[in-house]
Amino acid sequence: MGAGAWGTAVAKVLADGGNEVRLWARRQQVAEEINAARTNAAYLPE
Repeated sequence: MGAGAWGTAVAKVLADGGNEVRLWARRQQVAEEINAARTNAAYLPE
């Protein structure tokens, strides 16, 4: 699933439901943030 706005929102719903989710990000910075902080602030702020 892509790490854009739509993919991040759907991934959050799935993960909150106990499912394992993988996101693919084109930008290294986005991938690093997701891996380190488990957030994607650019598309889904807290």
